[in-house]
Amino acid sequence: MPVLAYVVRHGTTDLSPKHEGQTDIPMNALGFHQIMAAADFIKWQQPKQPLWGVSSDLLRAEQALAICAKTLNLEKMRPMPELRNLGDDETQDQFEKRLDKAFDSIIETGQKTKRIPLIATHRSVTAWTTKKFSGVKQEIDYHRAAVIWEGGILIIDSKGARPIFKPMAQNMAEDLGQPDDGTHISGFVTANDNVPPRECGNCKWMVGSACHHPVVTSDDELGLFYGRKRDKAGYWVVDWDDCCNSFQNKILPAQTAIY
Repeated sequence: MPVLAYVVRHGTTDLSPKHEGQTDIPMNALGFHQIMAAADFIKWQQPKQPLWGVSSDLLRAEQALAICAKTLNLEKMRPMPELRNLGDDETQDQFEKRLDKAFDSIIETGQKTKRIPLIATHRSVTAWTTKKFSGVKQEIDYHRAAVIWEGGILIIDSKGARPIFKPMAQNMAEDLGQPDDGTHISGFVTANDNVPPRECGNCKWMVGSACHHPVVTSDDELGLFYGRKRDKAGYWVVDWDDCCNSFQNKILPAQTAIY
């Protein structure tokens, strides 16, 4: 599937994990190592490589892009103030509108030139990215919301926006255990977390490629943490081997098994 963009969160600063706002501070030594690891991950693990990069005009984001550009041989564009994180004197609506405009411009440029961009930016911007591209409807506190750790990476493609490196999850994969795993509302999981195997494709709530269960439909974390997207009717489009705690086997004609 076509990759629209990569988004990397800058590394730690001496203020981390506090909200840095638009204070123009550099990454610290740990932050530099985190971005070096992120760049190496893209270089060696991603078959579709970014060819140009852009960052906000804050120093820590520019430093992150410079490291990625050196490792990935990226052409660097002029820094964009529109890619800054949420300002202390800025409303969430103003924040979302300026990012809408900035990302639309970046992705349109990438599609026209057929060159994938890498966007180096901030925590609040990564949270907005998952909301924007994955059909999340709930309000988000951008001062606190985070989807990836410092030096983490999101990929934006036709399936939405999702973490591919250093995801920040409330339930770590090694601690997941049925039935209290996955997202908090519906217990949604992907195949990687699904133990024992249960599949959306065998569930009676699966209609076409979308889940019609009301609890899953209300669960915006499918977009935030798993990069799923809603269809035109508002239902989450899921993979055949995904599942959740509301699984009901459509194969059983009599009493449906509920796990």
